[in-house]
Amino acid sequence: MLQLIRDRAKGVFAWVIVGLIIITFALFGLSSYLTGGGGSSNVAEVNDTEITENQLLRAQRNYLERLRQFQGDQFDASLFDNARVKREVLQGLIQRELVQQHINETGYQPGSRQVLDAIQQYDAFQEDGGFSSARYKTILRQQGIAAEQFERDVASDLAFEQLRNGIAGSAFVTDAELQRYLRLKYQQREIGYLVLDVADFLEQAEVDKAEVEAFYQANRGRFMTPEKVSLNYLELDLQKLAKQYEVSQREVEEFYASQQDRYREGDERREVRHILIGINAERSQSEALEKAQQLYRELQQGANFAELARKHSDDPGSASQGGDLGRIEPGAFDPDFEQAAFALEEDAISEPVKTRFGYHLIKADTVVSPPVKPLAEVEDEIRQELRMRQAEQDFYEKVSDLERYSYEMPDSLQGVAEQLDLTVRQSPMLTRQGGDGVLGHPKVVNAAFSEEVLQQRRNSEVLELSDTHFLVLRVNEHEPASEKSLQEVRPQIVRQLKRQQAQELASGTARSIRAKLEQGSDPAALAARYDVDWQTPGLISRRAQQAGASLDERLRQAAFRMPAPQQGDPSVTTATLSSGDVAVIQLQGIRDGDLPSGETLARERQQLAAAFGVSEYNALVESLRQAAEIRISDDLGGEE
Repeated sequence: MLQLIRDRAKGVFAWVIVGLIIITFALFGLSSYLTGGGGSSNVAEVNDTEITENQLLRAQRNYLERLRQFQGDQFDASLFDNARVKREVLQGLIQRELVQQHINETGYQPGSRQVLDAIQQYDAFQEDGGFSSARYKTILRQQGIAAEQFERDVASDLAFEQLRNGIAGSAFVTDAELQRYLRLKYQQREIGYLVLDVADFLEQAEVDKAEVEAFYQANRGRFMTPEKVSLNYLELDLQKLAKQYEVSQREVEEFYASQQDRYREGDERREVRHILIGINAERSQSEALEKAQQLYRELQQGANFAELARKHSDDPGSASQGGDLGRIEPGAFDPDFEQAAFALEEDAISEPVKTRFGYHLIKADTVVSPPVKPLAEVEDEIRQELRMRQAEQDFYEKVSDLERYSYEMPDSLQGVAEQLDLTVRQSPMLTRQGGDGVLGHPKVVNAAFSEEVLQQRRNSEVLELSDTHFLVLRVNEHEPASEKSLQEVRPQIVRQLKRQQAQELASGTARSIRAKLEQGSDPAALAARYDVDWQTPGLISRRAQQAGASLDERLRQAAFRMPAPQQGDPSVTTATLSSGDVAVIQLQGIRDGDLPSGETLARERQQLAAAFGVSEYNALVESLRQAAEIRISDDLGGEE
C-alpha cells in the first residue's frame, strides 16, 4: 500500500508532503462523552450504522467551538458557511465510524490499566494538581453518564490511537529515499534579484470618471454596509438561578455528616492487584467463570496471588507484574470491579467479579483512608451544591415552560418574561460576526439571522448554549445591508484602480527586464538603468530559518520553483511579492544540501517515516470508504 502511494506521487515534494488526516477526535473531545445523543432523524448510514442529526449537530458545535478557542477574538462565525461546515463535519463522522467498524472487526482493545491511565489525565477531572475521583463522579452524575459507558468511550478512542500509531510505526524509509529527500530539503540556490516598487509607478497611473463608474457598477455588491440586528432575549442560567435559593445551616451539617467520604483530605487510596480471566473466541463465559473459581479455591488454600497472576491473567498490562494495578482511586474502574475492590479489607481477596472484560479475582494489598476535612473548609462548597440541587428542580421545569410559552406567544417575549418572572434584555446592534459574551455564540448569531426570526419576526426556538444555559430571542430592530453610494466609495475605488494600473506597469517593466537578462544583459547595469539595486544574497535555503532569512517568502518560493540553469545560462523569472511589489529573479546556481548526521539524521528519518505513516493511514481510510456502503441524506449531498 505504501509503495503504491509513493509510486503515484507527483513532483519534487509530493511524495513527502502527504494529505492531512481529518483527525476525528478533534470533532469530539470530552464534551462528546458528556452529552447525550437523544432521538433524532438520520443524516447518514455507514454499513447500516446510523449517524443521527443530533450527533452531527453536536460534532459541528464542538468543531466551531474549537475554532473559536483557537482564533480567539478573530473568530468570525459568518465565515463558516453552515452547509459547508456540516458537510465537512459529517465526513469526519463517517470516517470515524468506518475506522470504528474496522477496529471492532479486527479486535483492537486497550487494557483496563490503559483506560484508567487515560481517564486520570483528563483536565476536567483534575483538582489540586491531581486526578479527583470525587470530581470524576460528580461530572458523570451531572451529565447522567454511567462510568461503564464512559470507560467504553475512552477505550474506543484509545483503540483509534493504537490503530493509528500501529500503522505509523510500521512505516519505514530507505536510505536512498532519505538521502534524496534531504538533498532536496537542504538544497541551496544562488540568486540575484531586483524589486520594482509599485508605489514608483502610481504617478503614471491615470483613472478617469468612466473607469470609476464602470468599476462601481460591476462591483456594487462589494460596497455594502453590513446587515445589523438588535435583539430582545431571555436567558435561563442555572448558576444565576441557584444564587436565589437559601440553604440553612442545619441542611449543610446534615449533608456533611452523610457525605463524609466525599470530604476526605484526598481520596481513599488502595493498592490492588487482579487476575483477569477473559471471555473470548477461545473461552466461553462459563469456562471463564469455572477457571476463575478454580483459581479462587487455590488462593484460599494459600497459593501466591502474584504467581497465579503471572501464569493465568489475561491482562497484558499487569500480568507480568503479578497482576499489580498499583494505586487506584474511586471512580476510575468498571463499577462492578470498583465495588468489589473497595469493599475488601487489606490483604483480602474477592470471589470472581464479572465485568465486560471477563472475570476478575481482586486482592487489596494496602488501604489508606485519609482524614475528613473540617466542615468550615467545605461549608461554602456544600452550600453551593445544595443551592444547585434546589435550583435544578425548578430549572428544567422553567426550561420546559420557556419552550412552551415562547411557542404559544411567538410575537413577543414580554408575556413569556412575565410568566417566568424573567427580564427581557436588549442587545446593541450586531452584525453576523456577533457580539460579546453570549451574543457571540454561534447558535445565537445563526438564530438572529434566520428566516424565522428575521423575516417572519417570530421568537426563536429555545437555544441550548450549554446543559445549564438556555436562551430565546427575537429581533428588536433590523437594518438591512445597503449599497454605499458612488460618492462614498469613489476615493477607495480610485486608489484601487491606480494600484492595479501601477502593478500592471511594474509587471510589464519586470517582463522587459527579464527579457534583457535572458539575452545576456549585465544585471547590475540593468538595475541601475531602472534606478533600483541589484541584490545578491548569495546562497539561500528553502526555509526562512536558514540562509537568506530576510527574503520575502514569495520571492523564496519563486526561486525554488525555477528550472535549473542550462549550459551556463542563468534562469530568470518574475514574481509578485506579498507587498504587491514585483521582483525579477535570476537563478545562477544550485548546490545540493549537505546531509546531516547523528541525532539530526535520526530525527529526519523519523519525521519522514511519520509522514509516510500518515499517508498509509489515509490510504486505509480510503480503502474502507471504497468498500463501505454509505448513504447520505439529500440535504447534505446525497448518496456517495
